[in-house]
Amino acid sequence: MSASTFHQSDNAEVYRTNTSFVSYVDLVIERARILTDNHSLLVKVFSDENTKAVLTLLDPQPGEVILDVGCGSGEITAKIHSIVSQPGPNGKTGKVIGVDKSEDMIKAASKGNSSETLEYFFCDGHELQPWLVKTGKQGTFDKVFSNAALHWMSRDPAAVVHGMFDALKPGGTMAVEFGGHMNAIGVVSGLHSILAKKGVDAKSVHPWYFPTPKQYSIILQNAGFQSPDTAYLFPRPTPLPKGSGIKGWLKTFSGHFLNALPTEQDRIDALQELEDMLKVDMYDEQEDEWTLMYVRLRIRAKKP
Repeated sequence: MSASTFHQSDNAEVYRTNTSFVSYVDLVIERARILTDNHSLLVKVFSDENTKAVLTLLDPQPGEVILDVGCGSGEITAKIHSIVSQPGPNGKTGKVIGVDKSEDMIKAASKGNSSETLEYFFCDGHELQPWLVKTGKQGTFDKVFSNAALHWMSRDPAAVVHGMFDALKPGGTMAVEFGGHMNAIGVVSGLHSILAKKGVDAKSVHPWYFPTPKQYSIILQNAGFQSPDTAYLFPRPTPLPKGSGIKGWLKTFSGHFLNALPTEQDRIDALQELEDMLKVDMYDEQEDEWTLMYVRLRIRAKKP
């Protein structure tokens, strides 16, 4: 098999290039930096109004200690830090810790953007429990947050949830948003169809976890959380960058599927076939614009 050429969503610069649509997708600060001449330019795409929804779910307060799971290149982590680093009712300042399994993202987040009260660590969300034990951080966080990351932690979602539970103090809150049931509808079925034609079992390489509110609520409660006070899906039609369109999205996010194909030419052909297939429903010829249907799960629960 030839060398893999796709799935670069853990590379901060490539992520930025193909995902200017994140401004629509996540309603948070774009998770990327433009890296030039050893300097990082923080790319801010959102007003306070645009970040209001996801931050309201978390409701960070001055003096709180918060863990961001799957922090990426750290822009929203830094925004949360700007709130909690103010002195709380007891006069103490808060702290934010971001963890991510991508060393590239952690390096991007840490460049000129870390301090005693804002730290970033390399940690796969599936390994959150042992990391907490190793660092002595079990039960030290007031809140755990995650945005647009948990759907990548598909190997064992329950292990991720148990880690978030163990991170929290009694009475602490978990507030997360990620891809939910029917996310990227049409694209996922298209990828499965393409691989089936080539004799590849797409289920064996499928990297995403898109649960219903009920499915994720059960996992939360099995881990010890109370019944969620917020749990719902919401659609978010997402315009893609005109320069890269659906191919840019596929190159960035669907490498697990594409790299299962035996040759580079197979991957190139698959991209073209997918573009032709998806164009019927997703491409606006008049505006020369692709729109992807994202569906997000927003959910919040407390630790007793």
